[in-house]
Amino acid sequence: MIRLMFALPLILLMSCSSPKSLVLPALPDTDESPTPFTGHDLISSDFKNSITFYESVFLWRIQPTGDKRVGLILDSKGEQIGTLLDGQQLSPPAPHSAWLISAELEESTLEERLKEFTAQGGTVRMGPEQSGPRGKVAVVEDPQGGVLMLVEPGEGERPQLKQTPWIWHEMLCSDPEKLAEWYSSSLNSNITELDKTRVLLNVENQDVATFSVNPFEDTPNFWMPVLAVDALEDTLKRLHSAGGKVVVPPSPELADGKLAIVLDPQGAAFALQEQE
Repeated sequence: MIRLMFALPLILLMSCSSPKSLVLPALPDTDESPTPFTGHDLISSDFKNSITFYESVFLWRIQPTGDKRVGLILDSKGEQIGTLLDGQQLSPPAPHSAWLISAELEESTLEERLKEFTAQGGTVRMGPEQSGPRGKVAVVEDPQGGVLMLVEPGEGERPQLKQTPWIWHEMLCSDPEKLAEWYSSSLNSNITELDKTRVLLNVENQDVATFSVNPFEDTPNFWMPVLAVDALEDTLKRLHSAGGKVVVPPSPELADGKLAIVLDPQGAAFALQEQE
């Protein structure tokens, strides 16, 4: 068993200031997929080093906003693909880094969805609060400990994203079938069982996420974003040179050797998958 030595979004958010004190940017708007998972916030324990790492490895750029604790993550084409939050400027400071995924609500209000979440065994950890252009937000914990930000988008203009690099989302959990059924009901989606350890979540007949058995020892269940890259081996070399760590290297058993699970220098976990 592998142990991931990083703190997850729940640990960070419960030790830091409420989202209402942050002015979060609007979520990107893309028509290419019905996925509800449209927001990707990196809560960083070392803001400057995170900027250096992601700029050198992925050629991203961090654009300042009106809040010095918040930066827009822009890809090499200048499109907004996420948000960088300075965890050291929160109160108290965030001890480690982690990616926090946001699920966008379309057919119900945030209050309505929170009632459903709590009625089915979920827990509201923060909010609901208005958080700048992003709209109304709340941080919730599912029955198996996974953390997600729910967003009722604001009515203002949203940045257009032609093609998101976040191609998949993986929930690593204790009981994939049971938790997938819970999310299916909570997010108005459907599930397809692949085997006893993996279940697909689909929206509008399109697969958007997988629920899998958490393989990491002493690591809480968590949502892991999957980032598309052009050349996996070259990306891993740059990642290693910049201080990142490969915790699950490419192997024939994982997407034909085109996928790896990595940590940035501050401990935030995500996966890389080569796309042709």
